[in-house]
Amino acid sequence: MTMWRIRDFHPADLNGILHLWGKMTAESEPVYSLSEVLASCQADHAAVAVVGDEVVGAAIGRAAHEQGWIVFLATLPEWRGRGIGTSLLEALEQRMAPLGLTKLSAIMPYSETRIDAFMNRGFKDVKNLRFFERQIPVQRAELGPLAQLGGRVLPRDLWEKVAGMQQEKQLLERRLVLPLAEAELADEFGVVPPRTVVLFGPPGTGKTTFAKAIASRLEWPFIEVFPSRLAADPEGLAGALRRTFLEISELEHAVVFLDEVEEIASHRAGDPPSPTQGVTNELLKIIPAFREQPGRLLVCATNFIRALDSAFLRHGRFDYVIPIRLPDAEARHAMWSRFIPEGVVQSIDISLLVAHTGGFSPADIEFAARSASQSALEKAVYSTEARDPAASARRGPPPRTTSRPSPRPRRPSATMSPTRSSKTSRRSRGCSPMRRAYTESTRAPHLRAPAPSRRGGPPCPDAPFHRRLRPSRKPRSHCRPGRPRKPSPPSRPHRPHRRPTQRSGTKGETGGVQKHRVEPQLSTKTRAPGCLMNHAMDSLFVPLGKSLRNRRSGEKSSVVSRPGWEVDLQLGITSTSYEQGEQIPVQHAARGLGDNVSPQFAWSEVPDETRQFAVIFEDVDSPLPGPGVHSASLVPPELREFAEGEWSTRNVAVRWVPTRAGLARGYHGPRPLPGHGRHHYRLHVLALDRAIAATTDLPNLDALDHQVAGHVIARGTLSGYLEG
Repeated sequence: MTMWRIRDFHPADLNGILHLWGKMTAESEPVYSLSEVLASCQADHAAVAVVGDEVVGAAIGRAAHEQGWIVFLATLPEWRGRGIGTSLLEALEQRMAPLGLTKLSAIMPYSETRIDAFMNRGFKDVKNLRFFERQIPVQRAELGPLAQLGGRVLPRDLWEKVAGMQQEKQLLERRLVLPLAEAELADEFGVVPPRTVVLFGPPGTGKTTFAKAIASRLEWPFIEVFPSRLAADPEGLAGALRRTFLEISELEHAVVFLDEVEEIASHRAGDPPSPTQGVTNELLKIIPAFREQPGRLLVCATNFIRALDSAFLRHGRFDYVIPIRLPDAEARHAMWSRFIPEGVVQSIDISLLVAHTGGFSPADIEFAARSASQSALEKAVYSTEARDPAASARRGPPPRTTSRPSPRPRRPSATMSPTRSSKTSRRSRGCSPMRRAYTESTRAPHLRAPAPSRRGGPPCPDAPFHRRLRPSRKPRSHCRPGRPRKPSPPSRPHRPHRRPTQRSGTKGETGGVQKHRVEPQLSTKTRAPGCLMNHAMDSLFVPLGKSLRNRRSGEKSSVVSRPGWEVDLQLGITSTSYEQGEQIPVQHAARGLGDNVSPQFAWSEVPDETRQFAVIFEDVDSPLPGPGVHSASLVPPELREFAEGEWSTRNVAVRWVPTRAGLARGYHGPRPLPGHGRHHYRLHVLALDRAIAATTDLPNLDALDHQVAGHVIARGTLSGYLEG
């Protein structure tokens, strides 16, 4: 009979270990991986049973403090039942005993029935134990490169924290996460795991959040590439981008996120080529090499899918182009339920919040909820101090603030419901500040309390064009009261500028037709005493206005004549303040000429596809070369009317856009240049088929044009004029 013997492991025995591993894995699932077994053969302790030069059995163990673990024990099937396993365990124990071990343990598969070798060596079968293990997503060798790339391992619960958006989550789960997480199962069905994907949609819809959630769901490191940072590299943006992806290739797994990809992958056109075309060409070369490496996913995000180069989006470079839309009613309900504190969520009418936040992005909803929480906190703290002066004394003196006059009373809103308002008021009375703050937030967003006035008092009712100009010195009549004025040499008496209000052509007493005469609106007796210098400035601008009468911007420079703003469908727009094409009342004129109170206007015949309105007020007779836009704003889709004075900064539902003609936000009414003649004004209401998110930066009218162009589906115009 052939005899076997026990000896130490030699490097030449690796083929025998691999042969034993293959036989064992065919019968049951091993506890330790092959890489761990091979590493312990060379670094820890191992004994083999050989017959001649053939390895017929092996036992491998490792020490951890005072406890030893059996990593591998196997015998060829034809050599079992001969005591080889028991002898291997004895030899391994003798080799590990000098390490000071007090216990030797082994973990076996639950289905393993060949345990005689362990029982013969005195091992005990411990009952009621469970074995748990977890794969560490990032190995120690990858920590250094990952830190240099700015990557990190995200928490595992980000996917569950994405509130609402179930349609998008289900699509990403099935198309991206499932083939990547179950790569072996996908390979059985012939599914190729995705390597690259594009997410597009309006700002604030959660594209970055979804990219992080995918990395969290897969437990892969998340690496965000910033082209703006790479641009400062000495090698240039293209070279830095190439080096970054080479470093990413050293990682075993990674989710690479490239936000605002249109910056480096825009349309290539023009002669000579733009500086970014080289970067686009380099990115197009990088993507195929990236796709050849398994265990990686490139996620690109953009707000402008049409701005990307056609070669960038073709099949073979990107597996999917997935839209991330604005949340629907169900998703908004889930978001409000999550962002509102648990203590007050039962007392809040979430359905009303959902109805008033149509077109809001997840970022907008979160901001609104956080603002309401902050308001509730302030009310809770400062209302307590008002009732308890001692609490205010303990907190210390309040910070010094500049005193301002009380705000003007708010005009009643035409969209306010008296029944709902009184009901909300009764419900808010007597409840906690947190609940009261969220109850107040359920009202329409544009019915908030007005902000305090920034002016020190009511303006001069007849202050002319340059109302905001402050003279470097007060008029002499206001300096040193009581002191006699020094006589001045005789000059032409001052004649105040007369503004025409009515041109009469009626017959006089003599029977002839009188010539057109101009009735002065104001006289020096009715002027406020502090406006003398302003009236002098007004009289200086009259010759300038007369000299520029033939210079007008005209209808061609109108903002609605821009490319992408033309539309055939018309909205019905009416006003009770003035009729179509009639003179605009003076109270609707700008400060210095009127009260800057917006007129009442309403619009109808709105298309069903409307997601937002843009309201613009412009002067088509301005002497400036470009369009004389006085004010521009964005309005929610549920509004159909503004009461007199409601189109202002006090209305929080209106988002104002700074313009060239009116740098200040808020309604900026007519203010023609004195002496320039009649100015025609247009109030445009434009229906848009998309909603511009609140997080979108709109620093000027050109930025608004970039967002609105191509999305206007209907327009209504209210015309009026004012004499200059």
